[in-house]
Amino acid sequence: MDLSSSRRGPVLTVMGPGGVGKTALVLQALHDLVNDESCPYDLVSWVSLKTEHLTARGVQSIHDAVLSMEQAVPALIEALEPSFDGTASQLADSLDGLTTLIVIDNLETVSGHEVVEFIDMLPESVSYLFTSREGLGEIERRFPLGPLEERYAVDLFRRLTHNRELHSFTKMAQSAAKELVRRLGASPLGLKWFVSNLEIGKDPEEIIRHRDDLVRFCVENVFESLGSNAKKVANVLHILAKPVTAQEILLYLPDLAIDNLRASIQSLDQRMLVHRDLVPGSISETFEATESLSDYLRFAGAIDPEEETRIREADDDVRRAEERHRRDAATGSLRPNVIHGGQAHRASVILLRDAMSQSKRRQIDEALERLTEAERLDPEFWELHRVRGFILSSAGRVDEATSAYLRAIELAPTAEYVAIVKYFFAGHLTRKVRDPARAATIAGEAHEMLAVDGTAIELGRALTFVGEFDEAEATLKQAINSGEVRTRLIAITQLVDCMKRRAEEEATTNRQPDKAVATLMTAIEISDKAVGGGLVDEKLTDKVVSLVSELFSIAIGCREERPTLDALNVALSAIDRLGREARRSRSYGYLIGHARQLTVRRPDLTKNAPLVLSLTAEYGDDQLGKSSDRGSNESVLLGTIKAWKPDRHFGFITTLDRKDDFYFNLPSLADPSDEILIQHNAAIRFRPTIDSDGRPQAQNVMIEQRGNNELANRRLIVDRRHFSGNCLFSIDMESGATVFVGLHALKYASEWDNMQIGVELQSNVKIEEDGRFSAVAGSTRILRQSSTE
Repeated sequence: MDLSSSRRGPVLTVMGPGGVGKTALVLQALHDLVNDESCPYDLVSWVSLKTEHLTARGVQSIHDAVLSMEQAVPALIEALEPSFDGTASQLADSLDGLTTLIVIDNLETVSGHEVVEFIDMLPESVSYLFTSREGLGEIERRFPLGPLEERYAVDLFRRLTHNRELHSFTKMAQSAAKELVRRLGASPLGLKWFVSNLEIGKDPEEIIRHRDDLVRFCVENVFESLGSNAKKVANVLHILAKPVTAQEILLYLPDLAIDNLRASIQSLDQRMLVHRDLVPGSISETFEATESLSDYLRFAGAIDPEEETRIREADDDVRRAEERHRRDAATGSLRPNVIHGGQAHRASVILLRDAMSQSKRRQIDEALERLTEAERLDPEFWELHRVRGFILSSAGRVDEATSAYLRAIELAPTAEYVAIVKYFFAGHLTRKVRDPARAATIAGEAHEMLAVDGTAIELGRALTFVGEFDEAEATLKQAINSGEVRTRLIAITQLVDCMKRRAEEEATTNRQPDKAVATLMTAIEISDKAVGGGLVDEKLTDKVVSLVSELFSIAIGCREERPTLDALNVALSAIDRLGREARRSRSYGYLIGHARQLTVRRPDLTKNAPLVLSLTAEYGDDQLGKSSDRGSNESVLLGTIKAWKPDRHFGFITTLDRKDDFYFNLPSLADPSDEILIQHNAAIRFRPTIDSDGRPQAQNVMIEQRGNNELANRRLIVDRRHFSGNCLFSIDMESGATVFVGLHALKYASEWDNMQIGVELQSNVKIEEDGRFSAVAGSTRILRQSSTE
């Protein structure tokens, strides 16, 4: 300890809890100083402000104790002026010109303001050495003094018992001595107090059990000087009895502001009532109640039982949340609710999982509020921004989600974590931003780093949307043998979707319907194998039905009769194996409509396809009505479309008298080509039914006012673009129908390069003979560029 005068820091405070030997250390240092010939001081003056001391018989008050700085002044000058009875300003005059060291023991018994005023009055030639359990603040340099190291504490204990001739304790086994030292807080005062009690014949276990006098003497005045928030934090640390981060403390004190928490921790640390340590591999710190603090709270009964119950229940909730997180994490690191980060971000992880759960329940505002709480704790945590991006994306707030993902990529600390963010970002770019080209690049970077089934699926999906079918299929086939059932199912579903889109391009762009049928058959075989193995869900079922529906639509233009007939029969066998679930599919209405169109336009095929004929017969007049007889009035009602959600493909019809509303969706259409005609207030006829939940539903829905097969000035939005040919697919903004747009459809050919995902178009649309929708030649122009550009 350097006691030499320094104008850079003239105040040095030896800080530590009660009983660690602050006074003894300072007295020894002063003894060495004044006996050193090179001592720089003209005067070393010492006074103690201690008001009580601990004995074997308890805490005893000190008679004639110095209780204030005013009372301390005469003692400080006594060596020079024995009869001095003046003020601090007169003391300053007496010390003028002298290099002085003033030493004050137990400074915490007077107010800090009083001490600062005292220091300000004295000349600059005065330096100060204090002992304190609390300290003064910014005007001092601190010399923290904690409990003895275990080996030194054991050695002191053996010396004390030897000097008091308590030889059985001097020879105590090392393990027992260590445990005794630990229970006494490894403090010199505690060891002396214990030995003093032994000396008067007290039982050692009884001494330990009733060490409340020791604990109160060392901690009480320090603890009682804490503010209310610091006491709350101390209670949490005591009850949890484990190292926790500042973030985690807020899980148990949610109403405590972060700034107040930091101040509380600082206050506890200054008084040496907490242990602090770094989280391994992190710059985050943990805090744990010292044994002396926990002992005091136990002996003093300072914990409110209701508060303890609340904290323990909160801790149980935290443990359960962590257990759920461990289970989820064990199933794969790419699930959106698996939050990475480790102990340094433990509290944030729990908050982020809560936000994900709220988002899943469509409680978006509540989820975002939870994220705000997490940001208050941990603003630079990359997973916070990744989860925010995911939630905002699911809520349709596309630009905000994009910004959040980019921030997560910027903050992610490792290449692996960057790749995880990019995996989710790629999904957002594909589904919400509708920028599959950029998504393919990002997904490729994620897959290159992680090379797991999930990244293969995401890359395959993006490649599908940009028309890179060969690479997409090769990538997706890496995941269809996944050991995880859910992943394998998703991979198969995405693979057959990729093959369906390939077939669409082969039939539409390349004018190769026979090749498209072969592609669809391969997809049906893959899905049928999965279904046969019990690997099926609602999405795959719908995908199989849509494959067969697409097959019927494309078969109209096929030239090779026998392969096409074989394909139709095999496809319908696959539908038959799906049974009732196929009939519940949202694509089943398309399947029936395309099957009926096939029987009308290619009787040469269907006359030899009994399964097709039986399908249309089964769902004929009694199920879907006669599409050729649009004026039939048997068991039908007239109405108008009250509402239609083009993105979700369902809506409501109100009868002409407006007494009843009926739910309908795409499979409710008698003719799939009516989809493009769906619009608000369109006149329709339908057959009323009741669904399984007892709600009114419309079937055999037919648009009444068809006019010709060309629709003028439809607003479209570019959905996906095939780079392998001069064509793209767009979405009709009113009906949600998919519309094919070829280069020939543009009014100005120079606009083709600007036809990016999200661009809004105006075009005339016609219904082709096969029931598809396409933009009329020379009618398409750009209305507005994409908002994401």
